[in-house]
Amino acid sequence: MKDEFLRNDNTRKLEVKVNQLEEKVSRLETTLKEQEVLRTLLQSQRPFDSQQSVLDNFEKTDGLTARSAVQRTCREIRAVDPSLKNGV
Repeated sequence: MKDEFLRNDNTRKLEVKVNQLEEKVSRLETTLKEQEVLRTLLQSQRPFDSQQSVLDNFEKTDGLTARSAVQRTCREIRAVDPSLKNGV
């Protein structure tokens, strides 16, 4: 009886963990798709010199540290491409 209870409890815990992991994978897939769209948009707006990646251009900007290839603030985006208008 006790063994069966422990097995059921462990099964429930595993089911909860699997559900959490499935949700996390779903969120990560969504984030990846969003980043791919942003990358495509950035690449289509202006060709990069010498076929450099967004990350290469971001790392070369003055005064900013390279945290991520995806820029999150207007300042970071304009540092990569100063020709962009405000409100992007």
